[in-house]
Amino acid sequence: LLPTLSPELRNMVYASTINPSNPRTSAGLPFPSKTYSCRHTTTTITPLHRGNPSLLALPRESVLEAAEYASWVRAHATTLHIAIVFSGHLHTFEPADWARKMEAHLRKLARLHPWLRKVAAYDVCVSWEPDMAGTLRARKWKVAGEVVEGMVRVLVGQRNEVALRGKGELKVAL
Repeated sequence: LLPTLSPELRNMVYASTINPSNPRTSAGLPFPSKTYSCRHTTTTITPLHRGNPSLLALPRESVLEAAEYASWVRAHATTLHIAIVFSGHLHTFEPADWARKMEAHLRKLARLHPWLRKVAAYDVCVSWEPDMAGTLRARKWKVAGEVVEGMVRVLVGQRNEVALRGKGELKVAL
């Protein structure tokens, strides 16, 4: 049935499979989760969607619409969930070093999965559990909000802004 429909109608059919009440899952997407550990943080990146995992599980070689649906879900219905656990010393944390390491990890990940640059929705959760020993005596004071803002700026900086103009979404929770 789908091959006889126009591309616009197929896109409408694909859009009808996305339901906000469906649980978010990473089933059928090219990678389930990626975790990066640095000295003060652990960052987990997970692409999630609310599409139909059964349609994503169809063999792409024999069912042409399976590849088209997977491409549509990656472009229109995927949210990149990023969880950061900050558990180090706030006064010894160097944001520039962390940014350099994370940018290298993200460039490699985007090279392996180019569709990640086109994901429009980001859901960033920061769990703030710093080691407070010696923080009150520290000479270099850092404000938690500034550190989190810098982390988010680095993590969403790999997006393709031209492709996302007008449809991007960013949620941040501390």
